[in-house]
Amino acid sequence: HELLGLTAKRVPCDGAAGIVLEGDKLLKETADVPTLADLAIVGGCSKVEHYEIASYRGLIAAAETMGQADVVKLLTENLQQEEKTAQTLEQSMPMLLKQAAQSSTASA
Repeated sequence: HELLGLTAKRVPCDGAAGIVLEGDKLLKETADVPTLADLAIVGGCSKVEHYEIASYRGLIAAAETMGQADVVKLLTENLQQEEKTAQTLEQSMPMLLKQAAQSSTASA
Protein backbone atom coordinates (compact mmCIF):
# COMPACT_ATOMS: atom_id res chain seq x y z
CA HIS A 1 0.00 0.00 0.00
CA GLU A 2 2.79 2.41 0.84
CA LEU A 3 4.34 2.01 -2.62
CA LEU A 4 1.02 3.10 -4.12
CA GLY A 5 0.52 5.92 -1.62
CA LEU A 6 -2.50 4.21 -0.07
CA THR A 7 -3.50 3.47 3.49
CA ALA A 8 -4.20 -0.20 4.19
CA LYS A 9 -7.47 -1.08 5.85
CA ARG A 10 -8.69 -4.38 7.15
CA VAL A 11 -11.47 -5.92 5.07
CA PRO A 12 -13.15 -9.19 6.10
CA CYS A 13 -12.78 -12.03 3.58
CA ASP A 14 -15.78 -14.32 3.34
CA GLY A 15 -13.81 -16.92 1.35
CA ALA A 16 -11.11 -17.25 3.99
CA ALA A 17 -13.72 -17.27 6.76
CA GLY A 18 -15.46 -20.16 5.01
CA ILE A 19 -12.25 -22.15 4.86
CA VAL A 20 -11.68 -21.55 8.58
CA LEU A 21 -15.26 -22.59 9.46
CA GLU A 22 -14.91 -25.74 7.36
CA GLY A 23 -11.61 -26.56 9.08
CA ASP A 24 -13.10 -26.02 12.55
CA LYS A 25 -15.98 -28.35 11.72
CA LEU A 26 -13.67 -31.08 10.42
CA LEU A 27 -11.34 -30.71 13.39
CA LYS A 28 -14.25 -31.19 15.81
CA GLU A 29 -15.31 -34.31 13.90
CA THR A 30 -11.82 -35.81 14.10
CA ALA A 31 -10.74 -34.55 17.53
CA ASP A 32 -10.89 -37.98 19.18
CA VAL A 33 -8.53 -39.52 16.59
CA PRO A 34 -5.23 -37.59 16.74
CA THR A 35 -3.90 -38.85 13.41
CA LEU A 36 -7.10 -37.78 11.63
CA ALA A 37 -7.04 -34.44 13.44
CA ASP A 38 -3.48 -33.92 12.16
CA LEU A 39 -4.70 -34.59 8.62
CA ALA A 40 -7.58 -32.16 9.10
CA ILE A 41 -5.19 -29.45 10.29
CA VAL A 42 -2.73 -29.94 7.44
CA GLY A 43 -5.55 -30.15 4.90
CA GLY A 44 -7.08 -26.93 6.20
CA CYS A 45 -3.73 -25.15 6.16
CA SER A 46 -3.16 -26.34 2.60
CA LYS A 47 -6.52 -24.90 1.52
CA VAL A 48 -5.62 -21.56 3.09
CA GLU A 49 -2.25 -21.52 1.32
CA HIS A 50 -3.82 -22.24 -2.06
CA TYR A 51 -6.41 -19.53 -1.49
CA GLU A 52 -3.58 -17.10 -0.74
CA ILE A 53 -1.65 -18.28 -3.82
CA ALA A 54 -4.65 -17.60 -6.05
CA SER A 55 -5.07 -14.18 -4.46
CA TYR A 56 -1.42 -13.23 -4.96
CA ARG A 57 -1.53 -14.35 -8.59
CA GLY A 58 -4.50 -12.07 -9.20
CA LEU A 59 -2.80 -9.16 -7.45
CA ILE A 60 0.38 -9.70 -9.45
CA ALA A 61 -1.58 -9.65 -12.72
CA ALA A 62 -3.26 -6.40 -11.69
CA ALA A 63 0.04 -4.80 -10.63
CA GLU A 64 1.66 -5.85 -13.92
CA THR A 65 -1.22 -4.32 -15.86
CA MET A 66 -0.76 -1.07 -13.92
CA GLY A 67 3.01 -1.07 -14.57
CA GLN A 68 3.85 -1.29 -10.86
CA ALA A 69 7.16 -3.20 -11.04
CA ASP A 70 8.06 -2.62 -7.37
CA VAL A 71 4.68 -3.94 -6.27
CA VAL A 72 5.01 -6.95 -8.58
CA LYS A 73 8.40 -7.72 -7.01
CA LEU A 74 7.03 -7.67 -3.46
CA LEU A 75 3.91 -9.65 -4.35
CA THR A 76 6.03 -12.22 -6.18
CA GLU A 77 8.21 -12.67 -3.09
CA ASN A 78 5.07 -13.25 -1.01
CA LEU A 79 3.71 -15.67 -3.63
CA GLN A 80 6.93 -17.68 -3.55
CA GLN A 81 6.74 -17.95 0.25
CA GLU A 82 3.14 -19.16 0.04
CA GLU A 83 4.04 -21.71 -2.66
CA LYS A 84 6.91 -23.02 -0.52
CA THR A 85 4.62 -23.38 2.49
CA ALA A 86 1.99 -25.17 0.38
CA GLN A 87 4.63 -27.54 -0.94
CA THR A 88 5.85 -28.34 2.58
CA LEU A 89 2.30 -29.08 3.71
CA GLU A 90 1.63 -31.28 0.69
CA GLN A 91 4.86 -33.21 1.26
CA SER A 92 3.76 -34.02 4.82
CA MET A 93 0.48 -35.59 3.68
CA PRO A 94 1.76 -39.07 2.66
CA MET A 95 3.39 -39.60 6.06
CA LEU A 96 0.25 -38.41 7.87
CA LEU A 97 -1.96 -40.64 5.71
CA LYS A 98 0.29 -43.61 6.48
CA GLN A 99 0.11 -42.86 10.22
CA ALA A 100 -3.68 -42.57 10.05
CA ALA A 101 -3.93 -45.88 8.19
CA GLN A 102 -1.66 -47.60 10.72
CA SER A 103 -3.66 -46.12 13.57
CA SER A 104 -6.97 -47.33 12.16
CA THR A 105 -5.52 -50.80 11.49
CA ALA A 106 -4.16 -51.03 15.04
CA SER A 107 -7.48 -50.02 16.59
CA ALA A 108 -9.54 -52.42 14.44
